[in-house]
Amino acid sequence: MVRPYRAQFPERGFPLPAPLGSHLKPVSDMPYVLCVLPARAACPVLLVQEARFEMSTSNAALKVGSSSNSALNNWVEEVARLTQPDRIHWCTGSDAENAALISQMLASGDLVTLNEKTHPNCYLHRSNPTDVARVEHLTFICTRNREDAGPNNLWMDPAEANAKMDDLLRGAMKGRTLYVIPYCMGPIDSPHSRCGVEITDSPYVV
Repeated sequence: MVRPYRAQFPERGFPLPAPLGSHLKPVSDMPYVLCVLPARAACPVLLVQEARFEMSTSNAALKVGSSSNSALNNWVEEVARLTQPDRIHWCTGSDAENAALISQMLASGDLVTLNEKTHPNCYLHRSNPTDVARVEHLTFICTRNREDAGPNNLWMDPAEANAKMDDLLRGAMKGRTLYVIPYCMGPIDSPHSRCGVEITDSPYVV
C-alpha cells in the first residue's frame, strides 16, 4: 500500500463532529499538491482533503455516517470505490470510539499496555521499520505550472500523478476499514488554523 498526500479544496465548508463542532469555511485557494510516497506493504493508506478555513457562527448537525457537505461525501465515496474497503467509519472523537480502537489494537497486538501503576492508560506502539514518513526522490509537488513547485522540489503533472496514485491505491483497503477523520492543525478558534479531513485504513492513525 502507499501513503499519499492529496490536497483538494471543496466549494463549501463542512461541519466537524463534536467536540470540534464549529462550521468552517474555506477562505483561500492554494496550488494543488500531491506528495507520492513509497509503496510499502506495512504503510497505511492515508489521503488528506485540506483547505484553509475560517470560523463561522453557524453550526450544522453532522449526519451519522456522512457529512452535510456533499463535496466531502462525494470525495469519501470516490476513495471508497477506488480502495474498496469492507467498512467505512466516520470518526467522531468520542470516548467510546477511542476505547473501541484501543481494544481493537490491543487484540491485534498493535498496542502493548504499559505498567498501569507507573504509566496508567499508556500504550506502546512500534513503527514498522519500512514505514517511513517520506523519501525525497519519491516526493513530488504537483501543480499546473512547473515553476510553482519551486527550484528545489521534484515536479509532476497533476494528471500524471493522479493516474499513478490511482493505480497504486486500487483495492488497497480490501479487508480493512476506511476511517474518515476530521482534524484541526492549531487552536480550533484561530483564524490561522488549518482544518481538513483525512482518510486512512490505520486505526493507529485515527
